[in-house]
Amino acid sequence: MLFQKPYPNNLDLAGENTRINNFIIDFLVSIILAYMAAKFTNELSGDSLMSLVVFIMIRFMYYFLPEKIYGKTLGKMITKTKVVDINRQEPTTLMLIKRTLLRAVTLLLTFISDENVAFHDQFSKTYVVNEV
Repeated sequence: MLFQKPYPNNLDLAGENTRINNFIIDFLVSIILAYMAAKFTNELSGDSLMSLVVFIMIRFMYYFLPEKIYGKTLGKMITKTKVVDINRQEPTTLMLIKRTLLRAVTLLLTFISDENVAFHDQFSKTYVVNEV
């Protein structure tokens, strides 16, 4: 485990089941939105490389923009959790960019994570906490 309980600053980290629910909701919604945008792009341009770029950009923006603006994605809104830094403050833009980019490898590296702090959280120094 990277962190021992209690977690830094006694953060009330979202539990494993909540994190799984966040993942399922956000993954499905972001995949559907990205697929629809990529398909539309391909129909307009006939360029499959451009469609792939659109797919990746939509997936990135799905996570980055809501977490930057609201501190949470749709999944986190439903589960009443949010993303914070070690001081329970809004993460910096750079932290959120790292967090979003690292999501691409999170599933491959889950063995590094403990039950409540995912790989993309560890390396971006962000935490998903229960809302107060």
